[in-house]
Amino acid sequence: MRSKRPAVSTPPPRHRTLGELEDDLADIAVGYDTTPHQMLIGEVARRWHQVEDMLDRRLSVTDSLRTTRLGGQLTYYLGRLAFAGGHYRDARRFCDLSDRYADQVGDEMLTGSLAALRSSIAYYTHRWDKAALTAARGRRGAEPYLAARLAAYEARSHARLGRVRETENALAAMRAHAGVATRPRPGSSPFTAGSAAMFAAVCAIELGDGAEARRHAREAVDLIDPRSHEERGHAYLCLASGFLLQDRPDPAAAIAASRAAAAVPDGHLSATVVSAMSEVVRELGPWASDPDVRAFSALVQQSRLALPGSPA
Repeated sequence: MRSKRPAVSTPPPRHRTLGELEDDLADIAVGYDTTPHQMLIGEVARRWHQVEDMLDRRLSVTDSLRTTRLGGQLTYYLGRLAFAGGHYRDARRFCDLSDRYADQVGDEMLTGSLAALRSSIAYYTHRWDKAALTAARGRRGAEPYLAARLAAYEARSHARLGRVRETENALAAMRAHAGVATRPRPGSSPFTAGSAAMFAAVCAIELGDGAEARRHAREAVDLIDPRSHEERGHAYLCLASGFLLQDRPDPAAAIAASRAAAAVPDGHLSATVVSAMSEVVRELGPWASDPDVRAFSALVQQSRLALPGSPA
């Protein structure tokens, strides 16, 4: 397959064998949550360029399939990294390119991971119906590794739209599959018991249940690996919103939890966490004159400006 490349500025790649590239991709999957995004952009882009060059050559049928699969997986990661930086249009463009590779190799893991990424893009661009539908379609027949994540994405979209029954049904499907497979594979990150608790907290916030949100968020903070900065950040921010969603709101506790979400190593803050931080700022509106609230609002703005550029 040959396609027009989105522009990616990287130094010329060192030639690597097909087997080495496959090993590199496995390493990227294992290290995705613990590697700064800007570093990952360069690593993934260099390997994608080499795969594109390899596809220009005459390859055996087997090597052509392996190389095409690598092209789809690497463009998926470029889309995911664009999404992490808040560059949603670029993320969609990489998804479209990855789909073209995926269609040629019939890789269910890649197809399901792309469905999850597309659902996330729709969710964060406020197309919640589309986000729910994309996740629901993706989890029909999805392998266990992906089923829980797709159900969670469907649940949060229904919750955003206030659909209680649909949210509960999707959460039940999420819990049935959570933790089934936790060894990282190229594509979506593993979905753990901590992931399930975090998404249950997200749904509780959307449905206005502060007590349930606090309970699930505390469970998530305890269960999620501290190196999984994005998921843990969302758990803290659900806890923050939960502190405000009660008879006696506690803005000081909300700010403390929100600052915990932002306290990650350089290069690990994602656009989704910054978006959730911005939501907490809006919820803190009644206390906008408080110096701590003003300081947190300034931190959110600085965090937004520090997000990595797009790989496209």
